[in-house]
Amino acid sequence: MRLRRVRGGEWLAGVAGIALIVSLFLHWYDATPAPLTGWQAFAVTDVLLALLALSGPLLLAFQATRESPALPTGTSIVCTTCGALAAAIVLVRLVVEPQADHVTGIAAGAWIGLAAALGLLAGGWWSLESEHNAGATVPPVEVRPSPPRG
Repeated sequence: MRLRRVRGGEWLAGVAGIALIVSLFLHWYDATPAPLTGWQAFAVTDVLLALLALSGPLLLAFQATRESPALPTGTSIVCTTCGALAAAIVLVRLVVEPQADHVTGIAAGAWIGLAAALGLLAGGWWSLESEHNAGATVPPVEVRPSPPRG
């Protein structure tokens, strides 16, 4: 494992993925008699968000353990896509509250979930851009005088 290979994008994606999973254990909706966590409020969405969130720690692990850039680059693409999908799902869940009895509002866990999903998207994108720019260095060109004529 080489942690010095890990750049800011991979760290952001890894932490955001873990934060998204943790947010599912927090209160997403205020309701009576008790607030609802992400796990309680959703039937399938919670499992889907947890699976999408795993792309962040997976990207972090692949970048730290793989020598070849192919697998981390591919995982960056997957992580960016998963982050966009997770952000869209959380946004929909913020607008369309669950059909549970007596839901009175949105709690902090939902906003943390949205921030984590956007962090997953940003981390995947940043990692992809870092990988793209890593190979963009141009070697110095040696300037030589032109040969004499004739």
